[in-house]
Amino acid sequence: MSGTSYGNRVVNRTLDWKEIVEEIAGSASAYGGQVVWFFKAARACGLSARQIEALWRGEYKDPKFSISVKVLEAAARARKEANDLATKFETAAGALHAKDQDFYGADILALVDAARRVRGMGRA
Repeated sequence: MSGTSYGNRVVNRTLDWKEIVEEIAGSASAYGGQVVWFFKAARACGLSARQIEALWRGEYKDPKFSISVKVLEAAARARKEANDLATKFETAAGALHAKDQDFYGADILALVDAARRVRGMGRA
């Protein structure tokens, strides 16, 4: 997805494919190896592990539209799932807070922190 045409001008938009693949499959280090990680991302996108690896390594300067769309749609699904999970954590924290804030204080903080991290706000 390198360009969009507006009259005689072409506006280039460069995507960080590494970051997008991480949104889909999480951190590569959590899987003990990139091969397994590429397969996880590929499965989520409906592509081959080789296509994901090529995006990751920057071998595609201008990936096909179909590849780009599948990866971006998978990233959008992953963000929605993360947001839904974070909402559940926050709901549970709210219920514990209403029940007994003093007794469940540590659990409430853990749930709120988990929600923040799942949403990506915990990145440094």
